[in-house]
Amino acid sequence: MKRILSACMEQTQRFESEMDLAAYLKKLERKRTAYKVVSQQV
Repeated sequence: MKRILSACMEQTQRFESEMDLAAYLKKLERKRTAYKVVSQQV
């Protein structure tokens, strides 16, 4: 059995407001998910 040590997924997320974006990023941090914001347009 092989284990996956890390994975990369590119996604485009669209948010209605800055508060939605902040809530989503907070959820990722809570789950200790590594992420990188490339472009931030609201």
